[in-house]
Amino acid sequence: MKRINCSTDTSLDDNASDNVSKRKCIEHNTNNRNSAIIAVNNDESHLTTSNFTDPELPLEDNWIINIDNDNILHRSTSVNDNTNDIIALESFVNEQFEQRMAFFKNNPNILSTTKSDNQMNNDSNLFTTGAFLDLETKIYGENWTIPLKREESLSACLLSATNLALLGIADEDECCKKFMEVLIPEAFRKLHCSHHINNWSHEVQLSIYEITILLIDLIAARLSYTPVPIQLLSTLAILFDSNSVFHQKHKNQSFQYCFSNEELDDRLLSCPSFLLITSSDTHGWLCQIINRFVEQKGIQNLAEQFENYQSFTALEYNALLAPFVNCINYIMKGKYRMLFGKDIDQIFNYIENLKEQDFHIESINNTFELLSTLQKLCSVVWPHCLKRIEYLHLNLILQMITQTNFNAKMNSMIQLAKLFENNTLIPHDVLTAYITENSILWKALEGNIAQIEYMKKVCVLIGFAAPHFLKEDFEKLWKMQHGQLSFIFAEIVKFNSEQLNHLIDCIDESWKTRTMPMHMESIVLLGEIGLKCEKQSTARILQVLWDATLTNGLSPSMLDCFLRSHYQILSEDRSEYDEFGRDYSAKCIELVQRKEVWHARSVKYLNEILRLDPTNNKNFIEILVNKYNVINVLIENLSNIQQDMWNKTEGSVMPDTLVDGHLTFQESTKNHLEILSSVLKRGNSSFLHKHTEELWDILITNERASTCDREFGFSWFVDCVENFNRQTQITLFNERISKLSPIYYCPKGNACYKLYSERCNELRNLVLNSSTSSMKPIINRDLNALVHIYQGDLIVEQSDVVVVCSLSTTLHESVLKIGGDLMKYSFETEYKNNPTAPIISIAASGQLAAKTVYFLPWKPNIDNIKCCESIRKFVSNAMEKAATENYKSIAFPAVGCGQYGCSISFVAWTLVDEVFRQLVKYPLSVSFVILPNRTDIYNEFQAQINLIQETSEIKSLSVAIGKGTVEVEIGDITTQKVDVIIGNSSSDILKKEIMNAAGNDVKIAYAKEYENNQKSLILSIPSGKLPCKQIFFIKWDPDRNEDVLQQSIVDFIWNIIQNVILYKFTSVAFPAIGCGQYRCPTNIVVKTMVKEIKHQLAMRSIPLTVKFVIQSKQQTIFNQFCNQILSSREEFGTSIDYQLPSTWEQSTGNKLRFVVPSNSAEYKSIIADFDQTMNRKYTAIIQLERIQNERWYAQYVAHSKEFRQRLNTDTEKCLYHGCSQQVADSIIKNCFNRSFAGKHGTVYGVGVYFSSYADYSHSFTDPDSNAERCMFMARVLIGNTTQGNSLIRSPPDGFDSTTNGRHIFVIYHDAQAFAEYLITYK
Repeated sequence: MKRINCSTDTSLDDNASDNVSKRKCIEHNTNNRNSAIIAVNNDESHLTTSNFTDPELPLEDNWIINIDNDNILHRSTSVNDNTNDIIALESFVNEQFEQRMAFFKNNPNILSTTKSDNQMNNDSNLFTTGAFLDLETKIYGENWTIPLKREESLSACLLSATNLALLGIADEDECCKKFMEVLIPEAFRKLHCSHHINNWSHEVQLSIYEITILLIDLIAARLSYTPVPIQLLSTLAILFDSNSVFHQKHKNQSFQYCFSNEELDDRLLSCPSFLLITSSDTHGWLCQIINRFVEQKGIQNLAEQFENYQSFTALEYNALLAPFVNCINYIMKGKYRMLFGKDIDQIFNYIENLKEQDFHIESINNTFELLSTLQKLCSVVWPHCLKRIEYLHLNLILQMITQTNFNAKMNSMIQLAKLFENNTLIPHDVLTAYITENSILWKALEGNIAQIEYMKKVCVLIGFAAPHFLKEDFEKLWKMQHGQLSFIFAEIVKFNSEQLNHLIDCIDESWKTRTMPMHMESIVLLGEIGLKCEKQSTARILQVLWDATLTNGLSPSMLDCFLRSHYQILSEDRSEYDEFGRDYSAKCIELVQRKEVWHARSVKYLNEILRLDPTNNKNFIEILVNKYNVINVLIENLSNIQQDMWNKTEGSVMPDTLVDGHLTFQESTKNHLEILSSVLKRGNSSFLHKHTEELWDILITNERASTCDREFGFSWFVDCVENFNRQTQITLFNERISKLSPIYYCPKGNACYKLYSERCNELRNLVLNSSTSSMKPIINRDLNALVHIYQGDLIVEQSDVVVVCSLSTTLHESVLKIGGDLMKYSFETEYKNNPTAPIISIAASGQLAAKTVYFLPWKPNIDNIKCCESIRKFVSNAMEKAATENYKSIAFPAVGCGQYGCSISFVAWTLVDEVFRQLVKYPLSVSFVILPNRTDIYNEFQAQINLIQETSEIKSLSVAIGKGTVEVEIGDITTQKVDVIIGNSSSDILKKEIMNAAGNDVKIAYAKEYENNQKSLILSIPSGKLPCKQIFFIKWDPDRNEDVLQQSIVDFIWNIIQNVILYKFTSVAFPAIGCGQYRCPTNIVVKTMVKEIKHQLAMRSIPLTVKFVIQSKQQTIFNQFCNQILSSREEFGTSIDYQLPSTWEQSTGNKLRFVVPSNSAEYKSIIADFDQTMNRKYTAIIQLERIQNERWYAQYVAHSKEFRQRLNTDTEKCLYHGCSQQVADSIIKNCFNRSFAGKHGTVYGVGVYFSSYADYSHSFTDPDSNAERCMFMARVLIGNTTQGNSLIRSPPDGFDSTTNGRHIFVIYHDAQAFAEYLITYK
């Protein structure tokens, strides 16, 4: 006969009982053989124990077991040579054990009648309340204690309760009742199921056995009267459980029978397993506990309880049967069958006669528990009843599912789900047949499918039945759900290709005939099917989606949903799908050529297709250019849309004006230009000069061009300058850009003008992010501080440099006269030697207040454009030279406004605007000095300064850090064209802004993701309508403590970068977290964010673009970001200096795991440490792997250096971390990630957990299909550590980690640990 193994959770984890100890410090008092104490330091559990027997008790060396039916006599010795436990029992323990057993034989009632004067009241009818209250304070809490000494509270309470039970009044005393129903289950669960049992001494084990005997006496006595003691019987099930930690510890104990045949006679119920089944486990103590229960009339009283069946429910029946489930293989089946046969029939009758109202209450689940218990017992004792149990189980579910009551239906679905998970209760083939024959699925769908939890259970049922679905089943389900298919969508992976084709038929037919409305779920479903089915079916799905897209009256969100489904299929990295992308693009272009009403959307869809593979679609673009003439088509379409919008709005086109009822004018223009940019950058030979001029005329100089057109146009020409050939650049500048009217100038226009001007004149390329530039750009264009205007005399101006027009006779002669003969001679000499020099620089002398005078030639021109250019050159030459010579200030006159009679407003605008341009490169203080009698000139200059000040703020800045780039710009986070944007899920304002811009689909996706991953730090959501690819919502809340605030921002950045790398993104946009509604100190937020980003880019050496997007109203914060980005960037320009471990092997490619040879010293050392703390909880080491993740190691080394410098000591520990193989693979590639904290609890903080004990970490591993487990040995930086709790999300001020005070450590920065080895074992 095979043993039935029932899985029983015998562990006590930290969350359940606060008992987290893994080691015991045992103090054995060798002077007193009757006492042994187990004490655990700090908050570990501890218990005290004492032997119950008197050392003078007589010995008896033979025990006889009478095996029923077989008449076998067996003499058992007290030592079993084949087991480790018995070998460990010294002669002293054997002697003590034999003394006890002999004493019990001669005094069978000693344990239930002995009293202690210190613990029991004189009146035996009163419960020992004092002992109970004392015990209650010891069993619970972190420092739990279970006293086992005879004179202590547990024994006293057991004896007192037994006396009251024998009198039938134990339940009348409230303290006694609470003791039996609450304290006993808790205490004996710890004594029999705690994993600490394996560490306790043999003397303690014997005392646990003895206290168990006391409890057996109590339970036997309490069963002598009604009602059924549910909690005591559940504890009895623990005592009788052969799989409990206690009984597994003593499974090889010999069966030493302490009651004679005459005493038990035919009541003997239990005997060693080797006489009943094929096993080496004797479970002698278990057998003796069972027989003690028999001897105390426990079986007799239990059987008599069945006589009160009229008041029984499934709860009582199950309580009476459950104790024997896990010990049935150690019980004489014949006697058990004889004792309880009629009671089993009684239970069957009870279940068969359940009423309809019984199905509506929650306690119906007890009936299913009862059926499970019956199944386990009958499989051994009454196997012929199994079919009847199957029928009852299934019929009960059928009756419940046909009820209109929601609770009945819900409970039936819960029970069905359990049957799906456990194939041992009812074979799946039987279950499948029953579901089909009785239409279980269709009956389930008659329930409240709008209820989320119920729907989830129905989805499980559909998934189970999916392999047997026919076409008519899909049609029926489709109609029943009105085309939404939420159930099928949840279980789509369960369907085969033929079934998926049935689904396509249902969807296509209903859309064509308009018999079913379109739903987003069905659109998404088609996209999912397209990923799974064969090529032919995929082509059909794409056609169905395309045809549906042409339907009139679709909402924007519905159209976007169609688009995403297309993308989902077309983005599959399958070569045979390339033609799908080409066909789709051709359809989009054809619609544009036909000028369909939604041609703007066609351009958007085409743009998205080109985004799918931006690096490898050159051939595809050539097809678009050569076959479909895409460049001309787009330019013409762009012009047509511009003309159409101008006419519709009567010239008042706004960026948010809708083009075709769906896309805004801004989005439409952007999509056109992005495609043209892609064509130019990957097929530039086809992009002719005429195309650039046409675009310039449409977007910039056309009278119909809006501000939005010009903004995009200037940006496009700046962005594409590298892709134009030299001749195109020169021609474009000479023919278009240089002739641009000043009325069109704006910051972006100025940038475009400057860029092309510098390139065409072969000037040096001054870029803001040049790490070699000695000039720091001016960030804050506060012209009140940088630019001054005075009415006075230029001669007395105290600037470092005074600029004079050498052709202005009056000013020129005045300056030379005041400067004296020396200055006059110097000027004449320089002019004679180089009369065409652009600048003659003369040191000031005489009464001049300046240090140097620059003489520059300048004269007006009747051509305003040429005049404008000459003034700009006048200013730029002077400022460049002053900056080169390290001067700090410069003063200009109002050239042309005197004797030449130029337009004052024209000169003022040109001078001030050019000064602004040059300030980008040269940080000088600039003064305009106006003659005192020319108030008109002064007012015009002041007006121009005020006007430009309003619009001249720099909107962006970029700095290179290693292989990456850090950018900051004023703008909107929702419009960023990056791979991923970041939102703070704790900020309602930011979250709402992002979701409103992204659309309803994103709101739905966020809600679902949040529901499924409420503990996750990061939620990854599709981008919806946004131009980015993905949205990361990360939990972040500020703290008033500045140190905690800084650490939380560091963690925020770290987790984002970690996930960006995981998703293989190359660009990310951050908001200025904490600078809005939270009102955090902006200097701390900005400095920490920028510093950590620089640190990450330099340390990881990755080509990542990180952009900080600041709101337009936060100019001060923008300036802080710019200053912080520009400061101290040199320190991040080099990699971290570190040396790889000497044990590492050289490798090529991206190999991260290396098997360590089992004969190496490295292997032996690691496994020896592992073995020392595993306590023989494994049978074999499969392999040891060394982790060689250099990127991770470099990060860890950087943290290690920082810890040592800060703490002036080494706090590194080698600790263990258990997990599943799947999680291990992710950790090796992407480091420890505390985004997943909470899977196994957060008792000591929301972080990554480690333990110095391998056997503790073992409890968090999961076996794979080969029963293999894995565990990391990691190097962990503990730093300053403190006691943790479940509320901690980052280490408290002044600390780096949290702990339980002994062996558990929690870290909050993922690079604070490095997984050095992975141990795979069984």
